[in-house]
Amino acid sequence: MQKIMGTLLMVTTGFFLNSSLVNDDITTPAARDTVEVISSATGIVREIGEGETAVYMIDCRAKHLRLNVYNMPGEFKKNGMQVKFSGNIKAGSTLEDDFGECFEITAVEHSADIATNP
Repeated sequence: MQKIMGTLLMVTTGFFLNSSLVNDDITTPAARDTVEVISSATGIVREIGEGETAVYMIDCRAKHLRLNVYNMPGEFKKNGMQVKFSGNIKAGSTLEDDFGECFEITAVEHSADIATNP
């Protein structure tokens, strides 16, 4: 009886874990709740990784933020580019905290008036 209950518990736990990972809205950044809106901030684009697996962040030192941008326009995917931007910080998961806040850009432009200190 204990063996059957243990097996049933493992199967049920695996099903719910898999369902939450696959179907949870947290996996789709655009569907997440907006937790903060940022307007007209400045920052520097940082490329993490290489090639197709590269992730683009905005280092926004004035606000002490590292923003993990999921919709970075192609022309702004340049390491060290200085930008002025607006957007939405989206709700994130605990595992994403190391990479920065999940961020949706709503407006971005090149800005030459940012200090170039890394």
